[in-house]
Amino acid sequence: MKAALALVNLKGIEHLRPMQISYGMQKRVSLARTVAIGPDILLFDEPTTGLDPVTTSAVNQLIQNLSRTLKTTSIVVSHDINCALTIADRIIVLDQGQIVDQGTPTELKKSKAPLVQDFLSE
Repeated sequence: MKAALALVNLKGIEHLRPMQISYGMQKRVSLARTVAIGPDILLFDEPTTGLDPVTTSAVNQLIQNLSRTLKTTSIVVSHDINCALTIADRIIVLDQGQIVDQGTPTELKKSKAPLVQDFLSE
């Protein structure tokens, strides 16, 4: 578990209780528990919800680093288009379960789909 905590930048906190660490740290401990079992795919559901901008940026960087370090696929569900544009290699935009558009961040920035344009303008 110490190695998994180090991967999420929490080396040396094994002795702390959940109430002694911040919400952002709790999210990273949860991620360390997942990483410890060596999954082929990491799933993230709104990983930055409720976090301040600095912590959001750190979590986004962490997701990218883990994917590359562990050579795993990460699937991130997010309503935060800036998060998606920052960390994704490919993005699929859904509306009511239907694919509206998909592509690389660069391709989606050129999308003509109204929903994608609405997200991009936020």
